[in-house]
Amino acid sequence: MVDPSATQMADPNVTQETDPSLTPMAETDLDMKQVADANVSPVEDPTVSKMADHGVTQMGDTVPDPANRKPTVHILVISDVVCPWCWIAKRSLEEAMVSLIDKFNFNVQYSPFLLRPKCPPEGVPNEAFNNEEDPRNQHLSAVCREFDLDLTFSCPIVPYSVPALTLRQYVRESDYPNVVQSQVAEKLYQAHFSHGQKLDQDDLLQVAKELMLDVDEVRAYLEDPENTRRVIDQAQAWRERGVQAVPFFYMNGKAVCSGAQDTKNFIQTILKVAEMYPAENMGDAGDLL
Repeated sequence: MVDPSATQMADPNVTQETDPSLTPMAETDLDMKQVADANVSPVEDPTVSKMADHGVTQMGDTVPDPANRKPTVHILVISDVVCPWCWIAKRSLEEAMVSLIDKFNFNVQYSPFLLRPKCPPEGVPNEAFNNEEDPRNQHLSAVCREFDLDLTFSCPIVPYSVPALTLRQYVRESDYPNVVQSQVAEKLYQAHFSHGQKLDQDDLLQVAKELMLDVDEVRAYLEDPENTRRVIDQAQAWRERGVQAVPFFYMNGKAVCSGAQDTKNFIQTILKVAEMYPAENMGDAGDLL
């Protein structure tokens, strides 16, 4: 996970060719065919009524523009649900999208990453966050409060996040609107960081129930080892591509930044991407999704 106080625009450990015209991050083509459906209907989430009021629903899809007057910015978020900075970045990006809603439509999708790829199924002790007096944790808490995020440090472990990421992937592969991926992510962040849940199968099925997903179908998907393996392989593929820390962002097929950017940086990046790499020019550089 990335602390924005340490790397405001990019993770220095990411070794890719730098494009200084964007941000200190790589310019890498990505096949965004799976990120190209901008005309989906948003799903209302009462936890983000401010977003919906501005035409953005939980960092997923904007309200469709019937006259097609606005260009679409396609955003791929590579993240792990046990990363608090990923939660912070989600809210920061939402604020940027609200600020730019008169200029663009947005289509956001998620891809998995494992901060602890060798984490056992039972999780590991939460040593990093078990001391609220640690200055790093105090800083993290302060940033969370800026975005009205309730970080409680109450979970005794860092969960094995593959099942939770598999739930998020289930939504992406199903017929639900893209925005439901973001709603699932938000529920998972809240369950773990606010309510101290370990994100076991019961917790995941409860998230599915709260979002009115097909619980039986979700259970079957989570219990299928092929789905689990696919999520693990996708997460590993991002490491092989050079992603070393999350959150990591692709916009219109270009790798643009990593870390919990502040809202101003997100706004500047979106504007530059829309100008330099419009969505209609996205190429087919291979599908890692």
